[in-house]
Amino acid sequence: MAKVDKFYFVENGEGEKKVLFIHGAGGSHQNWILQIKNPPKGFTYIALDLPGHGKSEGSYREKVEDYAEDIIEFVEKRGIEPFAMVGHSLGGCIAISAYLKGLKVKGLVLVSSALKLWGARAFNTPPDRYHICDSLFYDWRLRAQCKSGNIGLFNQDFEVLRADMKAAENSDLRGFADKINVPVLIVYGFFDRMLSVWAIDETYYLLKGRSRKVGLEAAHMPMVERTEEFNLILSDFLTGLE
Repeated sequence: MAKVDKFYFVENGEGEKKVLFIHGAGGSHQNWILQIKNPPKGFTYIALDLPGHGKSEGSYREKVEDYAEDIIEFVEKRGIEPFAMVGHSLGGCIAISAYLKGLKVKGLVLVSSALKLWGARAFNTPPDRYHICDSLFYDWRLRAQCKSGNIGLFNQDFEVLRADMKAAENSDLRGFADKINVPVLIVYGFFDRMLSVWAIDETYYLLKGRSRKVGLEAAHMPMVERTEEFNLILSDFLTGLE
């Protein structure tokens, strides 16, 4: 793990094409640990902790746009030009927002994410570990591991999680769909109870032929529940970008 300014991040690979992974609400770079281990040839995978998350300094943000500014700051201070951005849930909105603010990439990957995150309203009440774990995973074994604390996939500071969910709920990027001019891959779980399938379908429709969607037998964390399939889908998409 490395640090640049206030940002902690992990990086793996020796390729010139840098792919930036952005975690979701209350998460950290650990959300992507099963992807970071195996970047395709020619690629370098980078996953950071957003401010106030994981080991990064600073405090959480109240708006998606502010997190997007953090992404742009990280890219500038790290001295990289991302080839693509991959965002999970809230992280997908952050990736889109950073792109709309001028961060140029060849493609975007939305994982359990959409232009408008319908379903975030379920977290208006104080969350608990059992509620979160049941929503994150379809596989009962992963739900059990999550409840026992054996999967370090999300920040245990529920103040951060609630703030992130509020930022997700208040974000609406549907009006900017026509400004997204790069290929977009949408990967989602058939059994996601945190994000409505209508949000996925709406995003797919609004992007009008610039997007591809792939559903997997998972809940809100397809990159964890269906790692091998997910990694192959992601690799195929990235290698197919110009």
